[in-house]
Amino acid sequence: MDLCEIAIDHKLDGHSLRNLLEDDAKQINEPTITIHGPGNFSVRDERYRYIRYQDGTEELYDHEQDPHEWTNQANNPEFNDIKQRLVTYIPEQFAEEVEPYSNFQFKTESYQWVRK
Repeated sequence: MDLCEIAIDHKLDGHSLRNLLEDDAKQINEPTITIHGPGNFSVRDERYRYIRYQDGTEELYDHEQDPHEWTNQANNPEFNDIKQRLVTYIPEQFAEEVEPYSNFQFKTESYQWVRK
């Protein structure tokens, strides 16, 4: 939205990546958060990835030692501080769910999505 100079809807989650795209010397100093459906998310910093699922199951991987995520460290007490640090980045609120794209059909003649 920022790059296209569209009015930013502040109900949306996330931050503009414009500064990173315009200046490759800039860096992000916060972990990246990925959400997949309600209650399932991942928090990734330069070294670690923490995952929590809706059912409370957790995963934690050290990408420096385990780049292919073979060894889940979530229950390893040596990683408690790292896990607790990454947990602090989990949002307390999430954006409202949107209707799935499968409920829509793309009309090529008008280049619009319409409800099925």
